[in-house]
Amino acid sequence: MITVIISTVGGCGTSTMARDFAKEAKGLLIEASNRTRVQDLFLKEAPDAIEDYMDFLQGKPLHDVAIEGEGYDFIQGNIFHDLEEIDDEAFFKAVKGLGDDDVFVDLSRYREKDLVNWAKAADVIYCVVTNEPGSVRNLDRIRFVLRQNKCPAKVVVVLNRLKPGDREALEGIENLHLDDALFFNEVHAPSFSLQGKVADKGEKKSFWSFLKGR
Repeated sequence: MITVIISTVGGCGTSTMARDFAKEAKGLLIEASNRTRVQDLFLKEAPDAIEDYMDFLQGKPLHDVAIEGEGYDFIQGNIFHDLEEIDDEAFFKAVKGLGDDDVFVDLSRYREKDLVNWAKAADVIYCVVTNEPGSVRNLDRIRFVLRQNKCPAKVVVVLNRLKPGDREALEGIENLHLDDALFFNEVHAPSFSLQGKVADKGEKKSFWSFLKGR
């Protein structure tokens, strides 16, 4: 199952949310943002691996690209190459190789092409929104792009970093459609869960760790 977490504004918590979801599911985290790499900064030790998202898209075997995280594995982002170097055929071939296991995609910074391709590959899309006019406008734009490109995945709104009164303000916006929305309040050290509780901190090895014989 592929879950794509999409940012609607800078600093809305997309990367943290994607990482916590991957930890909870003991799955694979892909840092798919264009010219961005931040997820490796949250590891206890800096990885030695130089392989990254571009290598994955160019067909390098997954077991050579994935890095072991803390209860999850991940493919680190690439800051040097623009993703326009990858054609659609190569993208969907790489994604098909992920199989049916739990994959979480951090899409914090993207072009429209990146958004559309991952949306077509996704089983579910989480759009991370804050109580800011720019964030709400971008949510509307993302929904339009997905409709325009006939992307079939379910779209769930995640209202994040809510301060007192924010939820009521957002629920009062016409046509925002928050029936299935998830709500997370502003906290000092957030921990996100798809079940609405603090993510499991266990050390169970992920599927990809077993795949690589760890």
